[in-house]
Amino acid sequence: MFDCGLSHSTRTFLAAARPRPARGFTTTLLVLVLAAAAHPQGLQVETPSAQSQDSERPQGICIAETLVELGQTITRLSRLDPAADIICAIEGATRYASDPSLEQPQPLLFDKQTSGQGIFGAPNTPLTIGMEFVSRQRIQCIQLLYAGQWAAPGVPAVRVEVIEDEDEARLVGTMAAITAEPAAMPIVQQVNFPDGNGNRDGQWRRVRLSIPGLPTDLGLVEIRVVGYDEGLRGIGTALNQLARDPAAISVGNISNIAVAVRSRRLSAPKSPEQHEAVHRLSRVISLLSGVYFELLIDTPAQGEQPAEGRLRIDNASNKPLDASIIKLRLPPGWRAAPAKHELSPVAAGQCIFLPTSIYPAATAELPTVCLYGGYDGEPLFLMADTVGAFAK
Repeated sequence: MFDCGLSHSTRTFLAAARPRPARGFTTTLLVLVLAAAAHPQGLQVETPSAQSQDSERPQGICIAETLVELGQTITRLSRLDPAADIICAIEGATRYASDPSLEQPQPLLFDKQTSGQGIFGAPNTPLTIGMEFVSRQRIQCIQLLYAGQWAAPGVPAVRVEVIEDEDEARLVGTMAAITAEPAAMPIVQQVNFPDGNGNRDGQWRRVRLSIPGLPTDLGLVEIRVVGYDEGLRGIGTALNQLARDPAAISVGNISNIAVAVRSRRLSAPKSPEQHEAVHRLSRVISLLSGVYFELLIDTPAQGEQPAEGRLRIDNASNKPLDASIIKLRLPPGWRAAPAKHELSPVAAGQCIFLPTSIYPAATAELPTVCLYGGYDGEPLFLMADTVGAFAK
C-alpha cells in the first residue's frame, strides 16, 4: 500500500520507503470497464517500436541530482511563509491604518512593513488575533511588532494559545509585558517554542494571540512567525539521503514519496512548485520502472464539443504492471467521461490506450491524471505528462 502517512522521523521515513510486497490503494482492483456508449472504440493495445519509445521518454535525467534538487525544493516549501500560509482573523480592533488603504486589514500583519500602518485597539479593549495555518506547523518563534505613540502602562503580556478543537484552548506560552519605554520603534515582543515543546501532536493548526489592551496610539504593525511543516521537511531530508544511497532508491520508495508530497495541503502560491515536484518524481519513477504514462489530446475542445484524448500506458519494461487505478483530478468547472479507470494488468512490452473525453472550463488550473498501481512487488505511482492543448 502507498504510505501516505510517512513518519516525521527521517529514519522511519526511509525504513517505510524500502521495497515491500505490492499492495494497492484499495483492497481489490477491478478489471477495466469502459462505458461503451461513451467510448465505442474501447481499449486499444499496441507494441510500440523502440524508436517511438525513446522519443517519448524523459532523457538526460540524473536521478541522484534530481533527488537532491527536489529535496531542496521540498525543504523550501516546508518553511512557513506567513503571507501565504496563514489565514488571519482579528477581533477587538478599533481602527486600522494602512497605505494604501486595505479592505481586509489582515495582510498588513504579514507584509514585512512596519511603517505607515497598524492595527489599533484601546486600553480596555482586548485585541485577539486568530491564526489558522494552511497545514499543521511546528512553530518555533512568534514576534509581535508595535509602532506609534508610547503611553504607560505600555504593552501588556500576551497569551499564546493553541486551539485544538471548537471548545478547547490550551495555553502554550506568554509574551512578557513591556513596561519601560523603548529607545526606538518598532517594539518587539517575542515568545520561542523549542522543538519538542509539548504539542500533543507535534504540530499546530490554529493559534490565538490575546492582547488585553494597547495604548490608543500604539498599533500592532507586524506579526512574524517562524515554523515549518514537519512532514514536508522530513520528505526533503529523505530525498537528500536517498540521493547519497543509490541502493535505497526504488520504484516503491520514490512512489511513496511522490504520493506523500502530492497529498500535503499547501497554500495556493506553493501549489505550482508542489505540482512540479510530483511531476519530476513521476519521471524518476518512469526511469526506474520503464513504465510511462501520458495524456494525449488528439482533438481540442471547440464550442460544446469536448476535448478528445487518450491515456497512454506504455510498459516498456520486462515485468508486468499490476492492476491499477487511474484518476483524473479536475479543477472546478471541468468534467471528464470517464474520470476514473480501473485498469487490468499490463503485460511487459505492452502499450495500451484508454479513450477519455474532457470538457474544459476557463481556469488557469489544468487537470492532473495519476496512476496508482503496483510493479515488481512494490507500489507504483505516476503522474501523466499532458501532450496537446485542451481547447483551441
